[in-house]
Amino acid sequence: MKTLACSRSEFLGPVAETLFSGVAFNVQDADNYYVVRINSAGGIQFFGIVGGGDPAGVKTISDAFTLNQGEWVRLEVSSKDPHLFDVRILRVPDGEE
Repeated sequence: MKTLACSRSEFLGPVAETLFSGVAFNVQDADNYYVVRINSAGGIQFFGIVGGGDPAGVKTISDAFTLNQGEWVRLEVSSKDPHLFDVRILRVPDGEE
């Protein structure tokens, strides 16, 4: 069994709460993949794209984490079992961006 793991370090400055940054993962092709994304207001959103259609299974959590202005975070996604994902948001120490 393969283990999926991907991460992205991201600077989330004081931007509008509707702007998200994230990662696409488990990409099969341009029309089939998952996305997890976060915004500077502490929101996290997860969804899948199937057959190039509209996002499916959208799950949004507001105030999932607290972000201080000027702070970097690392978004990590991993999976050991099909369709079960672990998403972690980690603070990145200064100088490790």
